[in-house]
Amino acid sequence: MCGQRPLGAPSLVLAAVLVSCLCDATVVVYPGPGPSVAPSWRYRVSIRDASTAGSRQQPHLGDQSQEQGREQGQAQELFVYVLNNTARSQQAYAGPANRSVSWTSFATDGASPVRVTVQATKRFSACEIRPKNLGLQCYTNGKTDSPGHDKFTVAWFEVSAPLTYLSVELDGGDPVMHALNVFVDPLEDPASVPSPDDPQVLYFGPGVHRIGALAVNDTIDHVYAAPGAYIHGGFVTRSNHPVTVSGRGVFSGETFVFHDPRFPWSLIDLAAGNAHSVSGITVVDPPKYYFRTYANNLVVKNVKFAVAWTYNTDGMVGGKNSLIQDSYFRCNDDTLKIYSQGMICQRLTLWQNENGGVTQTGWWGNSTRKDILVEDIDLIHTEWGHHESQNNGIVDHAGGGTSDTVVNVDNVTVRDVRVDEGVLSTMSLHFGNATKGSYRNVRLERVRVDGWNKYNRILADPGAAVAVDGITFLDFELGGTCIDSAAKANFTIMPGVNVSFVCTHKAKAMNNGT
Repeated sequence: MCGQRPLGAPSLVLAAVLVSCLCDATVVVYPGPGPSVAPSWRYRVSIRDASTAGSRQQPHLGDQSQEQGREQGQAQELFVYVLNNTARSQQAYAGPANRSVSWTSFATDGASPVRVTVQATKRFSACEIRPKNLGLQCYTNGKTDSPGHDKFTVAWFEVSAPLTYLSVELDGGDPVMHALNVFVDPLEDPASVPSPDDPQVLYFGPGVHRIGALAVNDTIDHVYAAPGAYIHGGFVTRSNHPVTVSGRGVFSGETFVFHDPRFPWSLIDLAAGNAHSVSGITVVDPPKYYFRTYANNLVVKNVKFAVAWTYNTDGMVGGKNSLIQDSYFRCNDDTLKIYSQGMICQRLTLWQNENGGVTQTGWWGNSTRKDILVEDIDLIHTEWGHHESQNNGIVDHAGGGTSDTVVNVDNVTVRDVRVDEGVLSTMSLHFGNATKGSYRNVRLERVRVDGWNKYNRILADPGAAVAVDGITFLDFELGGTCIDSAAKANFTIMPGVNVSFVCTHKAKAMNNGT
């Protein structure tokens, strides 16, 4: 039986979390944060059970009223957040002017498809869902401005699986000026939700909270942001015990100036301890890094770093044996700082703005990184074509410059990476003057770039003494063609270094003229 029941939040209840049975699927609609946070003026988003939503086929243009009628009844509207880069553009370079990001989220158990309907305030001609790898079809309806020039107002698609991070692109663009992200969470385990009365819990209920730069005291072992919590500010922990950060709320840095000294490193900084756990939260518009810790045995799951405008908005870093998985990161600096031994980063959806690298093994300092795995990555946008710098690459390293700089990188695998457009560089390694050490056994396996690759490079300044060997590209594809030589990858390589290219589907490479 399909029905609805409200689950009251323990404190600051502005709107109830709505748990609905969309026939077979259980779906949670999150409350909004209250009237002081304006919803997106560009997009409205609703969800409903796909089995009762009518035909999945694109309707004829005369069928709009019929299709809108099908969308009525059981549809549940989601709160859509929005931020733009106007304020950041007055503080530092923040990319093209007048950009915005809208985002929303809901939770499902994935038992049956959910139809997501998007209503846009501006008419559009085409709709695409990224990551392309998911194969989600976007359907449209709307009005015709003139014969042969169709303009639409509504788009919809269906999604089943939780831990899905989508970009809904109406007329796209390079760059996408007004992004819409839809994040599909898993259901929150009730046993993981702490009591707001627990003295060891820092609990943010639904509504707006202005916490500034909060120093969390040693008695706190859990920071919880409930669905509908919108928190202006961030925090630093200095406890030696493990800290859990969880929930479905939002931490925002939008009211803090670029490089605000109250956040010397990041909006969320787990500065001490080990074995921390971070899950579920969304972080937007940080004044510097989103998040920082070098804690060992860190676990990060289902985290959304959704809005970045300026440089230094780096993504994820962790200590030894950290696990980063099932998350979405949009960054305008280095996204995955794979700086510690034994790190695993997997099942990630990434949007790289015009600055920084996707996976970075070092930046102008001592670099010891070993036994690292990055896998199952969907890179849905790379905006490097608008701003070229030395650390733009899927794998990049910028190291050295002083006599005491030592690079020690060994046994790093980056595999099953799907890039939905072209890239400036797949690999960019630059070892600065006087750098010493080694860079060995780095493998890129099944990296598929759906477009151009301007260059790749392994370079060293005069005076550098870095031994580079064991660099291998296995089934590396550019525009559907497997690359079997450095020349075909536009590779510039310093003397004495050999890079191996292996195509296990050799016939495909030959048939594409390589």
